[in-house]
Amino acid sequence: MNRHGYDEQTWFTFSYSAVRDDSGAVGGVYCACVEATEQVLGERYRKEENERLVTLFEQAPGIIAVLRGPQHVFEITNKSYLELIGRENLVGKTAREALPDVEGQGFFELLDQVYTSGEPFVGHAVPLTLVRAPGAPPEQLYVDFVYQPIRDPFGTVVGIFVEGSDVTPRKQIEDELRAANRQKDQFLAMLAHELRNPLAPITTAAHLLKLGTLDAKGVRNASEIIARQAEHMTSLVNDLLDVSRVTRGLVTLEKEELDLNEIVAGALEQVRPLIEARRHALTMELSGEPVQVLGDRTRLVQVLSNILNNAAKYTPSGGQIALRVTAHGDRVTVTVTDNGIGIEPDVLPYIFDLFTQAER
Repeated sequence: MNRHGYDEQTWFTFSYSAVRDDSGAVGGVYCACVEATEQVLGERYRKEENERLVTLFEQAPGIIAVLRGPQHVFEITNKSYLELIGRENLVGKTAREALPDVEGQGFFELLDQVYTSGEPFVGHAVPLTLVRAPGAPPEQLYVDFVYQPIRDPFGTVVGIFVEGSDVTPRKQIEDELRAANRQKDQFLAMLAHELRNPLAPITTAAHLLKLGTLDAKGVRNASEIIARQAEHMTSLVNDLLDVSRVTRGLVTLEKEELDLNEIVAGALEQVRPLIEARRHALTMELSGEPVQVLGDRTRLVQVLSNILNNAAKYTPSGGQIALRVTAHGDRVTVTVTDNGIGIEPDVLPYIFDLFTQAER
């Protein structure tokens, strides 16, 4: 229709009624016509808005669901919600019917509480155990979520709007960081204890030297005590500096071609005094020919000496320590075994993590 100087689409509702004369014969037609353009455009706009909101609802990265009535019947859920719980076709089912494995975890009770009280509930990193696929084992998840009551025009609660997100990866990272901090604190406490131990013999020896009453042999013994304990403290400080460099990414490896037999001999030279002092029996089985590897001489000696040092330290006096080097094609294996206290199985997966320290 052209009524404002341009063609525009219009809509009308109309009816045709027969008009009869006095004899009852049809003498004409009565047409009742009302324009409905505004109503049609308004309905079209509402439909488009609803479709847009449904699309946004479906594509929302967070989990969203709407539950109706006191039985919490699913009215609508988005894709993220279905992916989280590993279910399909929840609409029309009650929460307890749709998610039986959630029973006993407190979520249904919270829905009842929100529906009854009209007060929203906000949960942070709440544990959720789900079986997300038929025959699959239960999975431990963590979710942030909000239960928000839905009210009718009279203020009566008629449903609950559920919104949230899966924070399992974040929770795992936070737990790992907390564990790393605990390990660091334990490591520093142990290091402080180790640094304090040499101070007593150093102080005693220094005091005896200060008195000036020692003979030549006594002076020599006191000096040796101070030198030995100072060397031990220097080693501990160097270890701490190594840890600092590792945590800041400042360690660089100077790679060169090395004979692993020589590396093992160098590490053993550093630890032999401790092995002999604790009267351990050491068995060595080295390769009969050079075993060439590419690595950093200083760091390889350090690694092996640390392993040997732990074997000597945590094996009761008079124990057995075996050191073996075996070559298999292009691979070399260095094995250190002892009959000491060992490492608890639950600690083994973490022994190469920074600051990890088993209970003594």
